[in-house]
Amino acid sequence: IKARQYYEQVIKQQQNGNNDQIHKAYHGLGLVYKELGELNKAVTCFDKAIEIQNPSNLDAQTAKSYHELGIVYKVLGEFKISKEYYEKGLEIRKSIYQDQHQEIAESYDGIGWVYETLGDFEQALMYYQKGLEMFQQVYGENHPLTAKSYHNLATVYSTLGDNKKSVEIYEKILDSSKLVLGD
Repeated sequence: IKARQYYEQVIKQQQNGNNDQIHKAYHGLGLVYKELGELNKAVTCFDKAIEIQNPSNLDAQTAKSYHELGIVYKVLGEFKISKEYYEKGLEIRKSIYQDQHQEIAESYDGIGWVYETLGDFEQALMYYQKGLEMFQQVYGENHPLTAKSYHNLATVYSTLGDNKKSVEIYEKILDSSKLVLGD
């Protein structure tokens, strides 16, 4: 509740001021509402954050707002809308970071999840693989986000009935976990 009050206060104080601060405050307020389960309010806040941002200056914060909208619409069961927002966030992230970056990998994972949920497993595999490759480049093999990406792939392979491939991936996750955590 304190976080919500803080962001609301920033928005009131900055009404005719710094758009960047208002943008961040609406984004933060959207995160608060998302955590509280007030998803329609979260959507409104993320939309306002994006609306305030100058279209010629799309930045990482705007990409995060699009990504968060993708998450919220995913939770709401609006998977096609979710995918559109993930894709908008991905487009901005690629223009900003251009190469390997955690946030690009997160976008790939989000899009992969939507495709998996929609039953388009080939597309899900493609996006999960892109996310995995980027997490490997950014963090290496022995990182929780890399392991999560492997898990996503294994789940899809299992769903497709390729249990051999699924087990191979799960064994790779186990070996990595043993290296990090010990036996």
